Amino acid sequence: MTPAPYTPSSVSSFVRQSWRLLVVAIASGGIGITMSVVSPYLVGAYIANRSQGGLALGESTAGALASFEMVATALAAIISASLVTRFRLSCLLIGAGGAIILVNAVSFYGDMSSLWFLRPIAGAAAGIAVGVANAIIARSIDPDRLYGLSSTLGTAMSAFALLLTPYFTAWLGYSGVFLLLGVSAVMLTPIALLLPTHVDLLPPQAKLASPNFLSTSGLFVVATAVLLNLGDGSLYSFSELIGERSGLDKTEIGEVLAIAGLFGVLGALLAATLGSRLGRLAPFAVAVTLKAVGSLVVTTMISPSAFVAMQFLLTCTFYFSIVFLLGLSASIDPRGGLPAMTGGFILLGGSVGPVFGGAVVEHFGYPWFGIGVALCLAAAFACFVIADRLNRAVLVEKI
Repeated sequence: MTPAPYTPSSVSSFVRQSWRLLVVAIASGGIGITMSVVSPYLVGAYIANRSQGGLALGESTAGALASFEMVATALAAIISASLVTRFRLSCLLIGAGGAIILVNAVSFYGDMSSLWFLRPIAGAAAGIAVGVANAIIARSIDPDRLYGLSSTLGTAMSAFALLLTPYFTAWLGYSGVFLLLGVSAVMLTPIALLLPTHVDLLPPQAKLASPNFLSTSGLFVVATAVLLNLGDGSLYSFSELIGERSGLDKTEIGEVLAIAGLFGVLGALLAATLGSRLGRLAPFAVAVTLKAVGSLVVTTMISPSAFVAMQFLLTCTFYFSIVFLLGLSASIDPRGGLPAMTGGFILLGGSVGPVFGGAVVEHFGYPWFGIGVALCLAAAFACFVIADRLNRAVLVEKI
């Protein structure tokens, strides 16, 4: 008997059907992004004096060491597109988690020279975990909704990690961050065993099929990911300076960013509630339009209230738009290769963002910075539209 086609259901009934996928995806994402989440504390611990458990590095060296690890994460997530269609996802996740545990254990006792070698390895393992998380969700019955739910719960888990990190760094300096990363991986890696077999391993015929992430629509999805996070990443990296320009002090800016980060959960939760009921193009268009308006306002209006309001808006629309971008990538490649690659390019776009933002601000000033971000978002929307239309044409041909 042929099963009835899937139709969007309530969030509660969807969770009952897919809770194992949700739990494993959150665990995999947690293994993959925890370092990026706590990186500000790690950079600070690198800079701290040796008496405080630091390495007494200069700001540029400390930033480069952290960036080196995060770039390795982005590149590994991109490369994982070819791995998730060939190997068991649970094996990839257990291997990545094991590598992170081992490398952080060695890093705990490492010195400056060894960290330059060890941290990119940890970053690469984290990137594979990010790719696995996106591939798991891509193989679910409703990827858009599951991306939204995993983003919601994953953001809450990231906030918890941010609350714990200062205690670890106060206790053990930079080694405390490695301890936190290692313990997190120890706790989350065994959850890979919950992954259902039909999601864990693709059938042989699916493995032999040509990779959809090399299709034209897949390339436009990748371009959307880079442009979207190039704008977001550049704006976020200059949030402190924009806040000071608006008249806030560092403590107030930190509080605004922290609360705005939690507020972003609402964007992911709204996306999870909508699922694919309204399609992907209309919600993505609304989010990108609000982003563009927010970027222009926050860079031109020198006002504390405008800064606070726009930080909330930009954070909420970031999580909302990412959900539908990953949902489109899953529709193009349900095997998970393109979603894994898209996650990597989102990270890569964010890592290039500070360079883009710094160049524009230094040479043209903040108003033109806002215009540059808006243009990046407009180009991202154009790429999304093309990818969505190409995907629809392919789906019509299959019917």
